Amino acid sequence: MAACLICRDFKRPDAHAARPEFDRMRATSISGLALSLTEPFSDTIDKARVIFTWLHHNVAYDADGFFARNIGPQGPENTMRTGLAVCDGYAQLYKALANAAGLKCEKVSGFGAGFGFTDKNLPSEYKSNHAWNAILFPEPHGWHLIDSCWGAGVLGHDQKYCKKFNPSQFISSPKDFGKRHFPGEARWQCILNPISYAQFASPKPGPKVYGGGQDWKVHSITPWVPALPAGRVRIELERSCAHLKAKKGGQAEYLICAWTSGTKRPLPFREVDQFGTIAVEIDVNSGDKVNVGPLTTINGKDAKGVTADEWISQMNRAGWGCNSYLVTYGHD
Repeated sequence: MAACLICRDFKRPDAHAARPEFDRMRATSISGLALSLTEPFSDTIDKARVIFTWLHHNVAYDADGFFARNIGPQGPENTMRTGLAVCDGYAQLYKALANAAGLKCEKVSGFGAGFGFTDKNLPSEYKSNHAWNAILFPEPHGWHLIDSCWGAGVLGHDQKYCKKFNPSQFISSPKDFGKRHFPGEARWQCILNPISYAQFASPKPGPKVYGGGQDWKVHSITPWVPALPAGRVRIELERSCAHLKAKKGGQAEYLICAWTSGTKRPLPFREVDQFGTIAVEIDVNSGDKVNVGPLTTINGKDAKGVTADEWISQMNRAGWGCNSYLVTYGHD
């Protein structure tokens, strides 16, 4: 599980970043601060994390400047001096500290669906309004996306800044990160098949998720449509953690399958990447719905631990049961 950022224990770098000797006001230079912050850590990811957490403690969002449209210089030296920044200042200072610590890091500009935006009011045309960072992690991660601005705090409806640490902005997979971030350069989506801005901004009401789906922390990454098209459909689900199956036990050890309302023959999902994404291809007839759930019994016996290959070898002659639905696609 060492490669999984969600499973990883960041207590040590987080505690180190909060030490009083690293207070912004005591720093004499960006390079000196970067080396002092990261010196105890040999691992690239821990070095990146300690800088991320340090920004939460030492830089505040310039809410007054943002709402007055009077934003000051955002260079790293200015942010170090004032302790105030908007997203560009966070991203520039993060890059400066990371580079000074010997890490490969870039600033990424693009659209961020932050304060004031929901899935229903995204602009129809792309316009850059946000900045974040890409940092090179060791394999299997490669280039990884982080947002130290959104990780440090939030803007409230009263237009005041609230310092609130949000580690999800450091550990998110590229697919999750891309739900609220769209970079100006497609390469910084850091996914195999980059999407267009039109796809990013299109409505995403999602499939119907039942209580079991929420308990499993399974997020759909397949677009929802009112009626599934006839033919072969690919459905993908992404666990919040690639190791949920190993960590949680119980239900998570059952094979996740999908079946149509017409055939009612469950086909198993299979792992497709290191982020916990699972996928299945299933033939759908016009008007069908596709249900997703755990295969809990086979011929009346507990099916815990049954693999995809084991189920496929007997599914045409075996009875099966599912004790709860996770997701339904193509619902009304």
